[in-house]
Amino acid sequence: MKDLPDDQRKLMEQRIADQRKVLDMNTPDKRQSLHKLKQKQRDRWAAATKEIQNVTEPAVEADIRSLEQSGKIPA
Repeated sequence: MKDLPDDQRKLMEQRIADQRKVLDMNTPDKRQSLHKLKQKQRDRWAAATKEIQNVTEPAVEADIRSLEQSGKIPA
């Protein structure tokens, strides 16, 4: 690898470093921490979705009731 030009040698070194990072992520501890992080993200997303539903669903139902009462849509 020392006989390669500088730019090619740097590219090869970068590729080797990237491969080492991937292999490092395959250790059980890293996989478990990654799984925990993804689970936290899913939990936050679910909580945000539920919060949005709690806010929007009653408002939509109230709008539908008011339209039904005004006769703009059939009940």
